[in-house]
Amino acid sequence: MVPFQMVVYLPEEDRYEEISKVNDTMKTGSISGTQVRDDYLSIGKSLPTWFTRPEVSQILEQSFPPMHQQGVCLWFTGLSGAGKTATQI
Repeated sequence: MVPFQMVVYLPEEDRYEEISKVNDTMKTGSISGTQVRDDYLSIGKSLPTWFTRPEVSQILEQSFPPMHQQGVCLWFTGLSGAGKTATQI
């Protein structure tokens, strides 16, 4: 197994570098998987081009649509005459 360090984006130099080689004064950019889901895909926001290619971003956006574009299924169970069909949403 090959060990590796976390990689961050350096916007002022338009390149990536291991975080261990970056000093504290440098401006960096990074996005976690949780941020991708919560801060971008779940609200329909495109990922930055420094993070991923636009083609990949489009595929992710199609695969993980925001909640307001997702469907929902409600499965009612119960006895006959219990009001399942009379329920309004």
